[in-house]
Amino acid sequence: GWATHFSVGWIPQRQLDPLKEKFPNSRIKSVVGYSKGGIRAYPAVGKYDFVGLIDPSIESGYRNYNPSGTNTILTYLPNRGWGEQTLNYVIKLLKPEGKAIPIKVGHFKQPEEFFKRFKNQL
Repeated sequence: GWATHFSVGWIPQRQLDPLKEKFPNSRIKSVVGYSKGGIRAYPAVGKYDFVGLIDPSIESGYRNYNPSGTNTILTYLPNRGWGEQTLNYVIKLLKPEGKAIPIKVGHFKQPEEFFKRFKNQL
């Protein structure tokens, strides 16, 4: 037989610590941040098997984390007009590895498209 086990924890704009406390015997393998959730997901770069950044906000301290060489995927809306400086910095690091992927659907459709493409990596 076969079995599939899949868990998703939504942690809007908070740290992962509450989830770790609630499930102390579980291992978190993947972290994905969408929009403002990117602020919390970006520091997870290099600490988990997979980090997904979906059209993220990336704020102060972003240069402290280098996503190149890690299993980090960034999808973004090109020319979105907000957060361009920090986003362009991350795009520049991930683009040579093919891990900065422009998706030309609106901001609210970004998660759906991300999970269609990358659900097997979670």
